Amino acid sequence: AAIPARSRAYAAAWLKGADMKQICSRATLFRHAKVIRDVAGFDISSPRNVTDFLIRVRVVELEAAVAPPWHWTHKAA
Repeated sequence: AAIPARSRAYAAAWLKGADMKQICSRATLFRHAKVIRDVAGFDISSPRNVTDFLIRVRVVELEAAVAPPWHWTHKAA
């Protein structure tokens, strides 16, 4: 089942790591927490352990492989 539209924004904020006690009143928090807990199975009234991390991009350029000089000097047995 889908989370009702009125509670969806609170669920999304919690999933992003927002402190729900700063976003809404206590009564609103518990009202939406009950709906989300019953429908989706997670509790927005408990803190979410989310940390931001730096994304590092590394560009790797590929070139055609060249056989080393010793490859052409060996003799077949």
